Amino acid sequence: MRSASILLVLFSVSFGAVAQQQPAVPAPNVIVTVEDHAILHENTVKLVELMGARRKIEENLDKMVQNGKETMLQKFPDLNPAFVEEWSKRFRVQFNADNYVDLMVAVYEGHFTNDEILELIQIQRNTNEGKTHTVSPHLKEKLAGAMPSMMSEIIGGFTQLGSKLGAEIGQEIGTEHPEWVKDVKLGNEPAKK
Repeated sequence: MRSASILLVLFSVSFGAVAQQQPAVPAPNVIVTVEDHAILHENTVKLVELMGARRKIEENLDKMVQNGKETMLQKFPDLNPAFVEEWSKRFRVQFNADNYVDLMVAVYEGHFTNDEILELIQIQRNTNEGKTHTVSPHLKEKLAGAMPSMMSEIIGGFTQLGSKLGAEIGQEIGTEHPEWVKDVKLGNEPAKK
């Protein structure tokens, strides 16, 4: 039981605090049909693909794993190195970029209308092709207002996804190898043997 509590604490801190996500609230008196939402979703997926989100997420996997390892070892210097290495291997194998891409799509869907997403698609296409583009005043204002909240939701969501996966992997390893976590100290609490 002690190893389970160590693991929960270990992985809740290994990826930092989780930002609270606020669900998007539709504008009053606006009826969104299933078809409208399906079109918005399809276009938002296209936007996130054009942004190269999957590639960027996958490219950051090594950094994410390294940060997790460093944080674990800083917070728990007595942690068995075998645990950390096994955790790293399993995290890489079980990591699913689709979960992160889906989160980004959901955040964009929650902040923009389909027309705004279509404009963002065109801007991203122009950017990808090295062409100049003009952002409408409406979209420029919307981006300025929405970006801080969107970044918070995305970063918080990414943190939550990483923490959840890290904790699940830690539980697996701790169950299989309790000897790797038995001497880990939580704060000033002495390790029990």
